[in-house]
Amino acid sequence: MTPATSQKTTIYNVHSTKNKKVLGIMKDECAGKLVIEYVGLRSKMYSIMKDDGNIRKPKSVKKYVVKKQILHENYKETLFDQTIFHHGMNTLRSMNHQLYGLHVNKLSLSPFDS
Repeated sequence: MTPATSQKTTIYNVHSTKNKKVLGIMKDECAGKLVIEYVGLRSKMYSIMKDDGNIRKPKSVKKYVVKKQILHENYKETLFDQTIFHHGMNTLRSMNHQLYGLHVNKLSLSPFDS
């Protein structure tokens, strides 16, 4: 399979829109920028450290928790020291047609595939 190169600049002559938004094709998530460090814990749970910022993708965690509380170092600590992280999130739930605001303490980072 050839990776999708639709985000590359045209100066390298590898720009192609043939595989743009095609399922099953590897995409360049960093748009050609240098990746300094990658930590992958399991599917849909990874962190990429780039020279101009980080990309953190924890599965089933609210965006504001990812932005304010989860760091790239937490991913490394989870992978190498087998530390489990729990984070609290506020959410709205409906029970019997009544809306409730709940504070949920969820497992956010884990080295174990469960």
